[in-house]
Amino acid sequence: MISRQSGRLMMVPETRRVPDTRFGIMLGSAAIAATVIASGVGLCLPAATVRAAAVAIPTIAANPISLTGFNQDSVVENTYTVSTANGGYIPNTVAVPFDSGTNYSGNVLYEKGLLQDTSPAKPYAQGLPTSGQFTGGAFSSEFNVSFQFQNYTNTDNVLNLSGTPNEITGTPNGNTGTLTLTTPASYDGLAILAMGARGGGPGAVTLNFSNGTSVTTDYAAQDWFSGTTNTYTPDGNPYGYAISNFGRISTVNSSGGQGAHMDETILNLADLSNGTTVGNYSGLQLTSLTFQQAPGSNPVPNSTNPNGGSSNIFAVSGFTQAIPAAPAAMTPVAVTGFNQDSVVPNTYTVVKNGAIPTSVAVQLAPGDTNTLYEYGLAGSPTGGGLPPSGQFVSSFAGSVSVVGQTTFQLQSYTANTNNVLELSAANNFTHGAPTGTLTLSTAKRFSQLAILAFSDDATNNSYGQVTLNFADGTSVTTDYGAPDWYSNGSGVTPDGNQYGVAAANFGRINTSNSDFSSGAEAYQTILNLANLSNGTTFGNYTNELLSSLTFSQAIEPGNKNASVGATVILGISGTEVVPEPATLALLAVAAASSLLLLRRRKA
Repeated sequence: MISRQSGRLMMVPETRRVPDTRFGIMLGSAAIAATVIASGVGLCLPAATVRAAAVAIPTIAANPISLTGFNQDSVVENTYTVSTANGGYIPNTVAVPFDSGTNYSGNVLYEKGLLQDTSPAKPYAQGLPTSGQFTGGAFSSEFNVSFQFQNYTNTDNVLNLSGTPNEITGTPNGNTGTLTLTTPASYDGLAILAMGARGGGPGAVTLNFSNGTSVTTDYAAQDWFSGTTNTYTPDGNPYGYAISNFGRISTVNSSGGQGAHMDETILNLADLSNGTTVGNYSGLQLTSLTFQQAPGSNPVPNSTNPNGGSSNIFAVSGFTQAIPAAPAAMTPVAVTGFNQDSVVPNTYTVVKNGAIPTSVAVQLAPGDTNTLYEYGLAGSPTGGGLPPSGQFVSSFAGSVSVVGQTTFQLQSYTANTNNVLELSAANNFTHGAPTGTLTLSTAKRFSQLAILAFSDDATNNSYGQVTLNFADGTSVTTDYGAPDWYSNGSGVTPDGNQYGVAAANFGRINTSNSDFSSGAEAYQTILNLANLSNGTTFGNYTNELLSSLTFSQAIEPGNKNASVGATVILGISGTEVVPEPATLALLAVAAASSLLLLRRRKA
């Protein structure tokens, strides 16, 4: 079984056949190919049934749910013509802005085909679909979510949650609002379409059922011009961009802009977390959803920020077929073998224009004097730096049906503590080698691994080789993504391993003059050990005890496979495969049988 909280994969004995597609594995037949070695004699138990990664994940459909309770019209319909008179002002009888307060920009959305009364008529680009219907873009290979906007013409078409006054009523819409189903029904899952204005983030949503019970979880309503896609809320609900690069228009002066996005959050009602426990609510009749404004959307204007933000819910769709249960999380794997200290701790006192001593931290790569630093280092930009605890949750989700939430643990930042594995053929202070090995403190079995890495002087598709070394002396080599730390790389390696941005904008510091610079990214690569490719064949390595990983310096595919300046490995996480007691008993019997066979042979 999968423990969602611990992120550990438990092997299931033959008598408990439990279909589980979370890792592309069918658990059953003891879910193990355990080989007990006793003086060269081995006994093989049945191997796990593995579904190849090449097999497409079934697309699960969700359809619009009819709702009431929308409280604001914030979409300009295309039957309205924007006038250049009066500075391009659009009255609030046509559309009410998402933001409010003093000196606000008064932005609203608009329908595709909206025109300005110039000669010839000037169209606004990238409006919302004229039919009001579209298919969500988040996790589109796994989910086929159809969303339906409300009518754009003189109709409330958004549930706006804000603590500042509505332009028409003069009173706030409030930080809480409810959408009620026209017809109560039970669902296997829900998809919520939402966005934030002037900030955003996760907000609370309570599902209310006909039997009087309810459950509270969270949804994403990121700021419409910032945020990340294909990741998880704090309660473990996957979300991503449902629709991107659409436009907005200012009701103050009719100026337009584009590049906005809305979030699509998937709630699996058969495996729903309230932040503490996981429950199955798929058999209950849903009557309404009560939303809370996301705390990050500036709920109340103040002297330093006079503009009030909002959370905005546009639509909800429902799944009437089962969604795969949440994948197990990947948690940090303890390893040794890091060879360089390249993080300036926040206890260090930065000297303006001064060089950082090598006893504090060394540059990350030969020829590049930049290195990393800890959050809170005096003089650093707001929000920059690596987390003080060294721990963070990756922003990369990959395929939500296969990959769970990943937590990475960076090494200690204390001076003279090696905290990165630097790979470069050129010498960098005390060492120079294009390969390096990280050794597990304790050999363990894993169903999946996550590698945190990046390269310097590289491309957005740079990748390296990694060899997984097992306790029985065997190994397998595959590849991992290691794009340049300023390239926003994502995609699939030649061997088919997904990679993407795990952490962004943590910044760097120049060791020669202590200048800070923003940006910088680290990338996560996902290795599915149940179906891992070595470039030629696929194999199942979930039953092997992993003892170490040997990495090679990354290359630039578009530059005659030339080596990058340097590659940096920051951490490893994984989902551990742990035998249940019944499986351990089988292994013990197998070991005893092997020993008895040896004794008989000697006799």
